[in-house]
Amino acid sequence: MSFGSAPAGPPESSRAAARRRAPDYGATSAPANALDPIPMFGQEGRPSDVFTSTGSYLNYDTTAAPTTASGHKTSRFSVEGEFYVRHRPHEFFVEGKVFIKLHTEDAGNNGDHSSFGFSTVAYEELAFSQLRRFVVVKASPKEYYCLCVPITTYSGKGATKKSIDKNAHAIIYTGSSAPEKLPEEQGMNKNPLRVIPVRADEKLDPRSRVNLRKTYPVEWNTKVKEIGRLEKSSLIKMIFYWKTLMNT
Repeated sequence: MSFGSAPAGPPESSRAAARRRAPDYGATSAPANALDPIPMFGQEGRPSDVFTSTGSYLNYDTTAAPTTASGHKTSRFSVEGEFYVRHRPHEFFVEGKVFIKLHTEDAGNNGDHSSFGFSTVAYEELAFSQLRRFVVVKASPKEYYCLCVPITTYSGKGATKKSIDKNAHAIIYTGSSAPEKLPEEQGMNKNPLRVIPVRADEKLDPRSRVNLRKTYPVEWNTKVKEIGRLEKSSLIKMIFYWKTLMNT
């Protein structure tokens, strides 16, 4: 029995069409005419300038930004350009891949909820969104997602807080040599993990740390920007550290 053809949807916008046609660079460098990457973050998820898909820079300072009806600050920054859903996710989300994504979680009861990044979601609950870096620790190609661990600088302080489990953290870096541990990080005894960036201008902050105990699932249909991939020896170490911590 034929039910007829489905009604035509709304016309596709030029931006949506561009995203649909976006190439997957995989582990290789983007072509010369690709957009420049966003600059290295000064704070977690807050670069001073952001390069947009239209080829212009936007200032990320939201001190004079408009607010929503609920009092939350807004920004014209959008996850476009090099942030896109990968067309070959089973080749992209492999163990050791390092990427950035827009991450949203429950805002909790801490912090200034009127500052940038907070928003009201369903059931009048508060959520907090920021750009975060992750490393894939386990690929799940049959289930269309992967398991990842987060990279953070802890607001530029490294793993120095007494409340941080230093044994679950490691230095993660780009470049030829690992940065030194901070004086308050002497309990962090795991070997540094080296990232081979997809481009020379992709650099991690020297105080970047990976939390090998905190695991997040990331769906394949998420917009992400590639940073690079762990070198082979670092990948082997990371997987061993992660599995050990998951069993303790």
